Amino acid sequence: MSRIITITAVLLIFSALIGGMIAFAQTAVDPPTELYVRTVPDGAAVLVDGKLVGESDDLFDVEPGTRKIVVKLDGYEPSSKEVTVPASRIERVVLKLKKRTDAAKALAEKATFGPVIEQVLNNIIRRGGSRTAEMLDLDTQRRATMREFGKDDRQTHRWIREQKVDVVGPMGKGPPVLLLFDTAVVAIPNNQWQTITASQIVNNWALSQQEPDKISTLPTSPSDLEEKTCIFKTREGGLGVLQIVGASDNSQGVKIRYKMIKDKAEPAASLLWTCAMHPQIALPKPGKCPLCAMDLISHRRRHFVRLVVGKDRMTFEGKDAASWEELPGLLEKVPNREQTVLEIAFASDEVTLKEKKLAIAVASSWARQFGYEYTSDIGAHPLGSKGSSTQRVPRVKNKVLLPDSGNPRPVKTQPEVGATDVDPNLTEIRATFDRDMDTDQFSWCGGGPHFPKLNGDPKWIDRRTCVLPVKLEKGKAYRLAVNWGRFQNFQSVDGRPATPTALYFCTRGASPELVAKMTPPKVVELSIANGAKDVPPGRTKLAVTFDQAMGEGMSWCNGPDTPKLEPVEGSAWSDDKKTCGTYALLEPGRSYTIYLNAERFGNFMNELGVSLPPTTWKFTTAAAGGGRD
Repeated sequence: MSRIITITAVLLIFSALIGGMIAFAQTAVDPPTELYVRTVPDGAAVLVDGKLVGESDDLFDVEPGTRKIVVKLDGYEPSSKEVTVPASRIERVVLKLKKRTDAAKALAEKATFGPVIEQVLNNIIRRGGSRTAEMLDLDTQRRATMREFGKDDRQTHRWIREQKVDVVGPMGKGPPVLLLFDTAVVAIPNNQWQTITASQIVNNWALSQQEPDKISTLPTSPSDLEEKTCIFKTREGGLGVLQIVGASDNSQGVKIRYKMIKDKAEPAASLLWTCAMHPQIALPKPGKCPLCAMDLISHRRRHFVRLVVGKDRMTFEGKDAASWEELPGLLEKVPNREQTVLEIAFASDEVTLKEKKLAIAVASSWARQFGYEYTSDIGAHPLGSKGSSTQRVPRVKNKVLLPDSGNPRPVKTQPEVGATDVDPNLTEIRATFDRDMDTDQFSWCGGGPHFPKLNGDPKWIDRRTCVLPVKLEKGKAYRLAVNWGRFQNFQSVDGRPATPTALYFCTRGASPELVAKMTPPKVVELSIANGAKDVPPGRTKLAVTFDQAMGEGMSWCNGPDTPKLEPVEGSAWSDDKKTCGTYALLEPGRSYTIYLNAERFGNFMNELGVSLPPTTWKFTTAAAGGGRD
C-alpha cells in the first residue's frame, strides 16, 4: 500500500556513505543453515513452522532440524511438505501448486446476466458553448441531467459522484468518447457481446486487479470499432458488459446497451436509506425524509474486521490467531464478506517495512479470495483490538461518500499552532482531523531551514490522526503544513482534500525575535480604506501594509466582485517587505471585494511562513462624474 509524503522546495536524498575500510581479525564461523523454496508458479507466500518468512522463489535462514513448509498463492490450493534441514547446509524444495476449485469458483459458474438495457445519452452543446449532459447509473438505471456540464471541473466531478452516476454522454472536441466515472473498464472485441459469459466476467483477471479509474473513456467514433465494447466494474461493485451501438437520432448523443450480472446486484438487506440533510434518518426502504421531504439516498451497510500483526504474534478480531496458516479459516468464517472490510494493523515498531508489505500482500490476497469488499492498512493499533464500527456509506474507489460538509480540517495538532515553549524532546508532530480520512496517503508539506528533521516514516494511528516522527532542536522555529499548493493528499474518505493548514511553533529557548514571528501578520493600512464609498474610478494603485516583514509570496484572491488586477511585478514589495501593491482598473458605480489570502491560498505570510488570516477588503466607486469621500 503506497504512502505519500510531500516535501515542497526540498529534495530529501537518503544515502549510505561508507568512509574507508576497517581491518580486523575474524575467527572462522560455520556457514548458515538455509532453505531454498521454489514454487510453480512463483510468488507464493512461504510459511515455515507457521511463521510467514517471505515469498517464493527465495532463500531463507532457518534453524537445523525438521521443518514444515506451507506455500499459498491466490487462486491455487495450498501445498505443504516436511523437510529435514541439515546444519550449515542449503536444503532445496520445489512445490507445484494446483488451481483452486473452491466455492467461490462454483458461485461464479452460477452467475447469470440480467436483461439487456438500452439507453440513449445526449451531450447537447447550446448557444454560447454551454453543455447539458445526460448521465446514467448503471446499477440502478437511474438517469440524471446536469446543465453547465464542465464549466467547473471540480464541481462537475463532485456532483457526478454525489449523484452516483457512472456514464456521461459523449464528450470531446475530436472523436467523441463516452466517459465512465469511478468504473474499472477492460475493452473486449465487439463480437464478444454475444459470447462472453457472466462467469467469465466474474473471473476476469484484468478486471479483478483493476481499481476503478476516476475517469475512463470509451471511443464512440466508427474508426474505433474494436474498442466499442467493454466489461466493467462500477464503484458499487456491479459487474457487466457494455456496448456502444450507434449515434442518437439528434447526432449529439450515443445509443448504448448493457447487461448486469444478477448475482452481483446489491442485496436489499444490505441497504439503508438516509437523508443528505439529516443523516440521523436511516430507513430500510426508499422514500422521502420525514423532516424535509428530500428523496432518501441508498447506502450500504459496511462491516469491519481487524487483523493486528505483532513481531511474534497476531490477533484477529480480538482473539489470538496462532499462525498465518490458521488465518484463512478465520477469514472464511466471517459472514457477509461482500460488505466487510479487512483492516490490517501493526502492533509493534519491530515489524520491518518489508514484513509489513508482505503481510499486507498475503492478507489482501486471501481477502480477495474469500470475497471481502477490500483491504485497508490502518497503521498502528494494539494487539487484541477489533474492527471499526459499522458504517452505512457507499464506496467510491475504496472510499466512502458522505453528505457534503465542506472540506476536512485539522481540529487538533501537537504541538499547538503558534506554541512558543515546545519541549525539544518531542518526537512526534500530530494532526487530528474533524472526520475519517483516507489513511492510504498524506501530504506533510514544507522545506528549507524551518522544516523539522524527519526521524521515521509518517503513519496513521487511527482514521483521524496522522503522525510525523521528527527530531527537534532547542531554541528553533519550525514551520510545516498539512496540504499546500498542488500537494493535496490529506483527503477525507470521500476524496475531499483537507484545507491547507500551516503548523508553526518554537522550541524552548527560542530568541524573542523568533517568538515574535509566531504571531500571524495583521493588516495595518490599506491604500483605500476598508468600506470606503465614492472611490474615484480609473486605474488605481492598491496597496496593503502589514505589521511585520513579509516573505516574497502573495495571494490577491478573486471573487465575483473583484476588480481586474494587473499582473504583479517583482517590485510589488517595498524595501522593508511590509507593503505590497498592484494596480486595478476600477469602473464607476461598482462595489468591489478583494480577498487577501483565502481558505486554499495563503501566500501572504511572514518570513517564517506564518500566513495572514483571510482578510476581506471592500469599497465602492463613485458613479460616473462623482467624487470621493
